[in-house]
Amino acid sequence: MYNILELAKMSGISTRTLRHYDQIGLLIPEKRTDANYRIYTSKDVDTLQQILLYKELGFELKEIKTILSEKEFSQIESFRYHLDKLKKQKKHYDHLITQVEVSIQSLEGKRKMSDNEKFNYLKKEMIEKNDQQYGREVEERWGKEVYKKSKQKVANMTKADLDRANHLQTEIIKYLTEGFALSDPSSEPAQIACAMHKEWLMYFWPSYSKEAHLGLVDMYLQDERFKVHYDQHQEGLALFLNKAMHLFLSEKKS
Repeated sequence: MYNILELAKMSGISTRTLRHYDQIGLLIPEKRTDANYRIYTSKDVDTLQQILLYKELGFELKEIKTILSEKEFSQIESFRYHLDKLKKQKKHYDHLITQVEVSIQSLEGKRKMSDNEKFNYLKKEMIEKNDQQYGREVEERWGKEVYKKSKQKVANMTKADLDRANHLQTEIIKYLTEGFALSDPSSEPAQIACAMHKEWLMYFWPSYSKEAHLGLVDMYLQDERFKVHYDQHQEGLALFLNKAMHLFLSEKKS
């Protein structure tokens, strides 16, 4: 067991901070002396460790209090979550460090760096982000081999390809919004947006089919992560894209 001074010294935080945690109900000592001095047990030490870990990961104290008070809270699962997130962060920074080191060597004339190499880090980041957010769903829907080929296609993108793909994303929203204002999925702006959406997909898909494209825009309405990408610009924009794309890819358009 530890008094407040001992725990402050061991943890590297101030006694004032520990008192504040007590006052807000975040870390209430399990025991107190007859003179009402705080006594911290090993369980309290574990809780403080969790609090400091969550703080390092960017959580606010109110959020941490909610997390720790949940009935289903598991310290082991929490550590596993921390470890997984830290490993992903480490991988992110390892890639960034490598990119910066190579860029410095190039600027110092110690090695030549092609234009494509300068964007390797961005492409790796794009692939890893998609892996984390959508990888499992893509593999389940279209298969591991298709997803593998898709990632390879992204890895082989040139700077011009990357610039065009990013430009298309902006233009798609612009033309969709114009079509939405007309309340007409068959309008020229809406159909231009659909054509751009197809072009954008071709930068990432190893092969294209109308059926797969329709399946994708249908999924936009079923998965909140995809839906919000469009609806954050205009409520109902994902549904509008869905309707416009079904017209664009209809038999008359085939």
